[in-house]
Amino acid sequence: MRVLSFLYVQNYKETGHIVDLKLETTATDTSQDTLSLAPLEVLNNIDVYIAADKFGIPSLKRYSGAKIRNWLRAHAGMKSSGLMTVANKILDCGPS
Repeated sequence: MRVLSFLYVQNYKETGHIVDLKLETTATDTSQDTLSLAPLEVLNNIDVYIAADKFGIPSLKRYSGAKIRNWLRAHAGMKSSGLMTVANKILDCGPS
């Protein structure tokens, strides 16, 4: 949805969706526990960057990349497991 939003309005929301997508989760669902250490916004921006790269949308790559770089600059001096989660996600998505 964020990619389509960018293609139409040259912007996207970092959290939430244009369409309300309410998913019910159970108390035993812990699949997102490790990702919850990092802000959802930067993780969404990483996903958008990956999609932009996959579909060959350079303007979206620049836009989402700038958002990622701004977040990293703002959190560079912090000792945070969230920062490590973001770094690991970026490294996992790179070329092998």
